[in-house]
Amino acid sequence: MIQILKQPKIRIQPDRAREVDRIPKQIREAFRGVLTWHKPWPITLLGEAGRGKTSAALCMCDLIRTACYFTHLQLVDAVFEEDKRIWDAISQKQLVVIDDIQPPGNLVEAKALRKALSYREQGRMVGTIVISDGSEHTMSRLPADLQHKLQAGSVIHVR
Repeated sequence: MIQILKQPKIRIQPDRAREVDRIPKQIREAFRGVLTWHKPWPITLLGEAGRGKTSAALCMCDLIRTACYFTHLQLVDAVFEEDKRIWDAISQKQLVVIDDIQPPGNLVEAKALRKALSYREQGRMVGTIVISDGSEHTMSRLPADLQHKLQAGSVIHVR
């Protein structure tokens, strides 16, 4: 179960600017939908860079009791380095944000995203936000099993 804090607390990337009132309406509605169980997790945010996807996800991190944020590249490094701390965080936090995903260029990149989503699946993908600066075309270039996992949730095209 996801526990929402009464007052937002900036813990992740505190130097990065974010303002709740600047979150695009479609993202706010998606967040509200998943938190009230009217929309399915995970949330996948697609759209050009600079549209507020990451800032919105960080605002969500500020509201949830336990959250973590990783880029796809950090997950790839965790696969190479066998960093158990990252995988433990992904399996134990109430909210996990995975940013900057893109079609895997090699097997390790696919394995990193697959492993992260697998850990989150143990909790039925509740509390997972995946972000890409790509479009539907980007999603179609992911391996089929990853496409299926992400499309089973709420896919938001931020314009």
